[in-house]
Amino acid sequence: PTIMVGDRLYFSQGVDVNVDIDKSEYLGTITSAIDDTKMPIENGQANFEGKGAPYAVYKNGVILMLEGKWFFFEIR
Repeated sequence: PTIMVGDRLYFSQGVDVNVDIDKSEYLGTITSAIDDTKMPIENGQANFEGKGAPYAVYKNGVILMLEGKWFFFEIR
């Protein structure tokens, strides 16, 4: 799974992180989902079903809230 944020692609690390993020720290939400065989080309786009999921900066990547958990994505 991949998301585009700030004109950069972030790839899922398959790791959930236990962190409290205030809504004021959210960068945005996933605004569209494309087929998982394609790479996102727009900010806020993901190649998995995550429309509406919030994301925020975390360490050297971003975290995305899915099903009540924050998942870590980073640039490769």
